[in-house]
Amino acid sequence: MYEDIYRRTVYKTYQRFEWLALGSMLNILISVLATIWLARLMGPENYGLYAAALIIPSIISAIGDLGVGRAVTFYTASLRSSDPRRALEYFKSALLVVCLQSAFFVAFIIASSSFLSALLFNREYLTPYLQVASLIVFYAIVSSVINGGFLSFEKQKMVALFMIAASIVRNFLAITFYINSGKTIMALVGQALGYSLIAVIYLAQALRSLRGVGINLKLALPMLKYGIPYAIGMLMITISFQFYNIIAASILDNEMYGNFSAAWLIFSAASVIPNALSISFLPSFSESFEMISKNIDIFYGPAAKFSATILVYFWLILGGFSNICVSIVYGNAYALAGDILSYLMSVFLLSIIGWDVISSLLLALKKTKTIATMSLSGTGISLVVFTTCQRLGFVETLWLIPYALFSLYLVYTLVGFIYLYKRYKAKPAGPSTIKMFAVSIFLFYLTREHGLGTKVVLKILGDSLLSYVLLIVLAAFWIGIVYLFVLASIGVIKKADYEIMKETILSFPVINFANIIVEGALVAGIRTNSFLQKVFQKNSI
Repeated sequence: MYEDIYRRTVYKTYQRFEWLALGSMLNILISVLATIWLARLMGPENYGLYAAALIIPSIISAIGDLGVGRAVTFYTASLRSSDPRRALEYFKSALLVVCLQSAFFVAFIIASSSFLSALLFNREYLTPYLQVASLIVFYAIVSSVINGGFLSFEKQKMVALFMIAASIVRNFLAITFYINSGKTIMALVGQALGYSLIAVIYLAQALRSLRGVGINLKLALPMLKYGIPYAIGMLMITISFQFYNIIAASILDNEMYGNFSAAWLIFSAASVIPNALSISFLPSFSESFEMISKNIDIFYGPAAKFSATILVYFWLILGGFSNICVSIVYGNAYALAGDILSYLMSVFLLSIIGWDVISSLLLALKKTKTIATMSLSGTGISLVVFTTCQRLGFVETLWLIPYALFSLYLVYTLVGFIYLYKRYKAKPAGPSTIKMFAVSIFLFYLTREHGLGTKVVLKILGDSLLSYVLLIVLAAFWIGIVYLFVLASIGVIKKADYEIMKETILSFPVINFANIIVEGALVAGIRTNSFLQKVFQKNSI
């Protein structure tokens, strides 16, 4: 019974993930292209004003819903089958709560913009820019709750659609307004107007789907009680990220910081994959709330393996071919950025021990205070590592920042795992975890140092944008086959995993044409593992 429930959980998670990841990636791609265009149009000085005005709204957007977005995901998903009317009441009540919250935060930024501009930037002339940018917060806070509710009711296509629409509309208006006026503040007006317009349409769509459902303000208290500890934890991590970014900007010279920023942008874009996966796990786990609390091992180990199969693959591509990826985006002048990106992407390796799964499990178990503790521990240890190593001069600051971020997520993950182990007796799949870690490191070395045979493309076509793109496409296909074959050969991926992969990863439209080859590699790997087991059994006799 548990295995069937887990299989359903993974299948639903993947359905949510593929649309959420698609929407997130297209959102970022459109935003990056628009940002590059705006930066070229504005020039460094005006673009600096534009970027500075977005910092505070971006930070508040990350935590402004006070965790209500995660709370509504949990409550609607966990009550969806047993009490659907109550689930809808949670959803509609949450919308009222976050509308009030967003109004408060927008008013706060507008009222304190002069003070914040002088205190944080020492530039009081940023005040009107910050006031205009404050309207972005409305979209971020409201959409987090609508996304959570829609994902719980398996409307992930709607979520992806509005993500893409928001990116297109706001960036189009920002570029159009700037071209027509030549004023930086008008680009911010375009962003704010675009965000607000999509937020109103999205909110109207959500309310339309909730017609006839009442609002119960008593439900606000359990949602805030659930969400605020989580929001505090995310605030600490967000501040930590901004801290390291500011440190890099203040200590590194212009060339090094340019390389660091280039790597950071690609890493931030790549991070939508684990984020989308983690968000997709939450409603799926919440639906099985009772089962998870009784037998967490049925979910934790297999979910971590499923997640790691995806994220380690991205690590092999983006980390192993980081120099090529940087050259495709920025050109060959950013050689140092490739090495920085490789270090930053190492965080994905932590998925083997459940980096992105643990937080979703704890959210489904209503242990948001534990997540706050994980965040506090991670940021604290990370800061100690950074300051100690910097003072002793063990590592240059440029490389120390990726180490500090890795230590943050390592401690974050370990603290969460220790809690699950002590409270729920959760255990990782010991041998499989060790095997997967060893194989991942070995394949990363072969990829990083030798390209696993794919760099022949550069010898044939030479150094050009076309050859770089072809190399990444070839690498994505070839390394995927080798990776899955090896995992199957050493028994990490078994027949049951293969059956799940056929309904999820291998069903993705982009790789659908290659299914025969990929499935062949998996089947060959499983048969190889079976053969090796028989050989070892004979030798032992």
